[in-house]
Amino acid sequence: MLAVFGAEDPFQKQICGKRCYNTVMKAQRQVMTPHTPKKRIPWHNDVPNNSVNSLSVLIKWMTDGNNYNRYRGGEGQNGETKQTLVGEVSSAIGDSGVMTARTPNDVMSKNISAGGQLSWDV
Repeated sequence: MLAVFGAEDPFQKQICGKRCYNTVMKAQRQVMTPHTPKKRIPWHNDVPNNSVNSLSVLIKWMTDGNNYNRYRGGEGQNGETKQTLVGEVSSAIGDSGVMTARTPNDVMSKNISAGGQLSWDV
């Protein structure tokens, strides 16, 4: 580790504690593996064709049958969590042919951000 910083002779004493060591190691890892940010693809612009995109699949799922009430937790508890339901949406997006992978966490974030802007009431 000392060679990374240009030191030639090893030290005989411990010069830093665990926190210092972790800071040095984190800096070293960041130099070795540069962070490449994930390219963000808009939900309305990830189309395999002109009729299907992630947002249209999400809206279709929410408006089909009782899915909106299931997501909102209406009609009593039947053991379904929001994480389970957004997993269904994520699978539906993948099954529709959209090439951009949307994880359940992506779907949950989209529902939370769109909840204040869009009315899901049908």
